[in-house]
Amino acid sequence: MLMRLVGAAAIRHPGWDTWRSPLWLLAAVTLVSFVLVFAFMPETSATKILHSRMERLKKTTGRQDLRTEWQKQGLDIVRLHSLDRS
Repeated sequence: MLMRLVGAAAIRHPGWDTWRSPLWLLAAVTLVSFVLVFAFMPETSATKILHSRMERLKKTTGRQDLRTEWQKQGLDIVRLHSLDRS
């Protein structure tokens, strides 16, 4: 809805009379949207979420012996992510 209003206003602006002008505007809005989503979306990887929960639990309980199942197997989070992708 907002882009319709911005597009209508931009078309009336001098210099925006070609078909490329709205595409440049759309590219700029897309870039800003991508940066905002990348910066503020929460992590969705299950291994990262479990690792964060384990770290928070260690901090709140004071127990440093807590480990996830994959840490007990000798894997670290970087290695685990590479295994998930293959």
